[in-house]
Amino acid sequence: MKKFISGITAAAMMLTISSGAIACKGNFEVKNAAPQKTKTQGVKLASKTVKALDAATEAKIKALKDAYNKEVAPLNEQLKTVTADLKAAKAAKPVDTAKVNSIKDLVTSIQKEIGTKKKALNEAIEKVKLTAEYGADAVAKMDSAKAAFEKDVAPLKEKLTALNNDLKAALKATTVDKEKVKSIKDQIKTVNNDISIKKKALASSIENIKLTAKYGADAVAKLEAAKETYNKDVAAVNEKIKKANADLKAALKEKTKNKETIKTTSKQLLTLYKELKDKKTAYEALVKSIKTTAAAAKKA
Repeated sequence: MKKFISGITAAAMMLTISSGAIACKGNFEVKNAAPQKTKTQGVKLASKTVKALDAATEAKIKALKDAYNKEVAPLNEQLKTVTADLKAAKAAKPVDTAKVNSIKDLVTSIQKEIGTKKKALNEAIEKVKLTAEYGADAVAKMDSAKAAFEKDVAPLKEKLTALNNDLKAALKATTVDKEKVKSIKDQIKTVNNDISIKKKALASSIENIKLTAKYGADAVAKLEAAKETYNKDVAAVNEKIKKANADLKAALKEKTKNKETIKTTSKQLLTLYKELKDKKTAYEALVKSIKTTAAAAKKA
């Protein structure tokens, strides 16, 4: 009997998944990677990164990279010289601390300038790629959405900076006011949540712009309807799974184990998870069909 129960428990544990993992989200996230700080920063044209692009787009990207490399070349040379100066200054006896710090500041300044140019290059390349795939009008709409987002979150970011400063001050106080610290932390959490919500809204807006440009407004409406129906269906199944898991857990805790109840509930869970899988497969097939039909109609 113990062997049977342990087997059922293991199966139940394997079946447990979060409802959020099944639901369809479909958001496009905008990520800006921080510029890397290296001694020399150049760009080599990797054919694999532009393989799927047309010749005209490849040419534009190559021109951007060539211009960037030409622009940062003197900065890289300057960085080499300054780095050598820093090494020499550190090796000097006695060490001139003021001189070392001054050179360090110069190194940081050059690296920051290169990083800024690299970021501008990446943004320009991304814009070229997006324009090639979605068209200039769609890219203009994306830029507008991003600008609106930045304007919208600017005061929130300022508030966040102020709150973080307040928190540092509160923690450094001779007598730490725990209630005050908690209040500030709660406010920080709220502001971060507000920014996160706005970021998700931006991602959704950009995704909608892309899909509309690629498949048309009618197709996007169908995709949204399909996603809404799918998420609603999945939520209902996940509620059943939640209840079945609770029932199984309760049955396993009983002093006198009801073998049939445990077996039935376990089978129910397996059926429900199969239902989730089937719904996901059907949803993905529907999305593919909508996109394929819309793409064909656009080409016609």
